[in-house]
Amino acid sequence: MRNPVSRITAQHVSHAPRLRRLLTGVLCVLVVCSMLPSFSLPAYADPTSAEKKAEVDATAAKLNDWLTQLEQATNDYYAALDAHDAAVVRMDEAQGRIDAAEAVISSTQAELSGRASAMYKSGPLSFLDVLFGATSFEDFSSRWDLLNSVNSQNASLIAQNKAAKHEAETAHAEYAVQEQLAAEKLAQ
Repeated sequence: MRNPVSRITAQHVSHAPRLRRLLTGVLCVLVVCSMLPSFSLPAYADPTSAEKKAEVDATAAKLNDWLTQLEQATNDYYAALDAHDAAVVRMDEAQGRIDAAEAVISSTQAELSGRASAMYKSGPLSFLDVLFGATSFEDFSSRWDLLNSVNSQNASLIAQNKAAKHEAETAHAEYAVQEQLAAEKLAQ
């Protein structure tokens, strides 16, 4: 079962190169605009080379700051994308555990239902049936072993069923947590 979050991931990842080109283009436009000569006229004198150098240094500092911010934003983007992908993987693992647990629950319930149906049709085998229905000590021993074996198998099936239900509940909870985390990271 694919979830809507993993579909969004594929679309989101396919837009990453376009986003990077767009951000690079915007940054280039901003740099070019900041390097254009200012249209204000100086009051008394032309700027000196020291003033021009200071202006270039200030523009270069802005550019370096923007590049640092762009790099940080890119790193944050890819970190969030990686965290989202990891959450989707854990969601898939939880879904696999859910499916396995539900298969165990289904099979143990079917077996227990079959045993209950057979017991209903043939009548229950109780301690008194074993004690008073035996014709010899060997018959008593055989019936007693059969009764213990059936009870042991039923107890084992019930324990498996309970464990599978607990695993399914745990996996459902993990799935919900990872689904929320994936959605948060995708939004980020």
